[in-house]
Amino acid sequence: MPLARAASLLAVGCIAGTEYTASSSVRAQPKPESCSFDVLTTRPQRAFEELGIIDFTGGMISSSGRRAGVPDSASALKDKAAQTVCGAGGDAVLADVNGLGQYVRATVIRYKAE
Repeated sequence: MPLARAASLLAVGCIAGTEYTASSSVRAQPKPESCSFDVLTTRPQRAFEELGIIDFTGGMISSSGRRAGVPDSASALKDKAAQTVCGAGGDAVLADVNGLGQYVRATVIRYKAE
């Protein structure tokens, strides 16, 4: 029985997911689940407000150091984060990419009206 329990705990630790944390007092109206948003890797030239941070968590680490289930392209990030970004009322995400080309964090932002 202890071996089965250890295996189930190991399996839980291998599940990749997203974890959203509001990072400011700024709140926005949620958008439809299929909303459009930008994926940025540098700060935009226009004014914006930070809404929160998405951390991509879990996933098994391979021998190359890559985490399975963590987005490794802008389109994969959009697919994985869309529900969270739209629910937070975001217009874009500022993506953090690690040295292996994986998107490990995304800051949800809302553009300020000009």
